[in-house]
Amino acid sequence: MNRNELLEAARLPREARGAAIAGAMPSGCTRPTQMYLIREALRERWPVCEDVRNAPRGLRVDGLVRVDSRSFYVHGFACDNASPIESLRIIAPDGSEIELAERAFRHPHGDADGFYQSDFRRRESGFIAYIATDREQLSDGWLAVMENEAGEGLEARSATAIDEVNLARQAILTHLRFDHDAKLLRDHAHPAIERLQARLKADAAGHETYELGAVPTSPGVSIIIPLFGRIDLVENQLAAMARDPEVRQAELMYVLDSPELADELRAKLTQLQDLFHVGSRVVVMERNCGFANGCNVGVARSRGRRIVFMHSDVVTAKPGWLSGLQKHAAGIVGATLLYADDSIQHAGFRVAADGTVEQPGKGLHKDMPLAPTPIDAVSSACMMIDRKDFDAVGGVAGCFVDGELEDVDRCLRLRRDKGLISFQASSGQL
Repeated sequence: MNRNELLEAARLPREARGAAIAGAMPSGCTRPTQMYLIREALRERWPVCEDVRNAPRGLRVDGLVRVDSRSFYVHGFACDNASPIESLRIIAPDGSEIELAERAFRHPHGDADGFYQSDFRRRESGFIAYIATDREQLSDGWLAVMENEAGEGLEARSATAIDEVNLARQAILTHLRFDHDAKLLRDHAHPAIERLQARLKADAAGHETYELGAVPTSPGVSIIIPLFGRIDLVENQLAAMARDPEVRQAELMYVLDSPELADELRAKLTQLQDLFHVGSRVVVMERNCGFANGCNVGVARSRGRRIVFMHSDVVTAKPGWLSGLQKHAAGIVGATLLYADDSIQHAGFRVAADGTVEQPGKGLHKDMPLAPTPIDAVSSACMMIDRKDFDAVGGVAGCFVDGELEDVDRCLRLRRDKGLISFQASSGQL
């Protein structure tokens, strides 16, 4: 748009001005900053009221998360104590508008509902929404606009969108405390997390791989242990494994998802290798990419025909646990995991008819007789799977908020595709 076209468009009614903004830029958005300036020149202005005390209405954007270049997650509050809200929309930097009035998740908001009293509206001023746009967007320049039935309205600007993936994920997960019927999780949190995980997966890469001690070049089994934050737990775990000759024939691999601890981990594992003489391979992730992507990178760099995933806080109870898992010919094989008092921490997952996940026997003593219970899934705290089956189900998906659901999903996908699932009560103790 040139200057004369802008002046002409500015005289149009609001609806026509919106069409002029939308038509000012071809699909692909190669000049997003220019598009934002056009929007600012043409858009209608509204009053601002982000402090709801002693005001008839209020609107505020508390935060914006950049999920990817075309999808965002927004939250804030919108309330009107004089007239019902007719429209609540988000205006992107390129001028496109997304209506939230009917689709946003609403919840009580402490900064708004604590002050307002009304005969016609519920105490649900807070709004949360996952939104998608047709073209790539800037992280700055987002607006919220609210209008009531009387034609009165407010606008509120958003701060720059959170772009760091782990901070974005954390911001989304904190809102699940408001969810009362899974609507927030289903319609907003899950699609946002799924796309964030896709970003992490695309960026997931091992920065460095090194070996300490003698490591088999053609192992039958690779034991993959993801590490995040705490690396001190490997000492107790390795001390137990050092007594097991079967482990020395396997490929022991650590995947460090906290690259800032790379030097500390190398020093610790070097000391442990000198002490226990158990060789290991270490993959240091280029950046923190989460448990799922760490597992996938670990498998890609491992050499074994069968893969054992193990958490770093699992300590094997006695030698021979690995052959106990391997005697199952196919499918996913799990292990009984115990607390320090010999009560059951995990003995498999069972998916109920309503879709909820149960853990049979959890909390009972290991010696207590249990009725035979079909098992639908096992925990990746100690899980064996053939490499070909792991590849067949697409690896670890990483799109679930709950890690247990991630494990259940992987098992159910394998059973759906191949009818294979096993459970071996054998090895570990937490």
